[in-house]
Amino acid sequence: MNEISRKARILWLTVRIKYHRIIMDAETGITDQWKYHARTHTVLCRMRCDLLSPAERRAIERREGLV
Repeated sequence: MNEISRKARILWLTVRIKYHRIIMDAETGITDQWKYHARTHTVLCRMRCDLLSPAERRAIERREGLV
């Protein structure tokens, strides 16, 4: 996979991750719909992680407050 397509794929996954996070936050409680979005969110995060370099992964973790 060349660099441009890798970055585009990462961007697309990031947008979808944020979308599912917004939908999860809008739910009033833990419903079946919330669980669906949570599972999808987890899968997308794993897919993005596989594409990221270690430096990019650390930058995202720092930005999201995970480090």
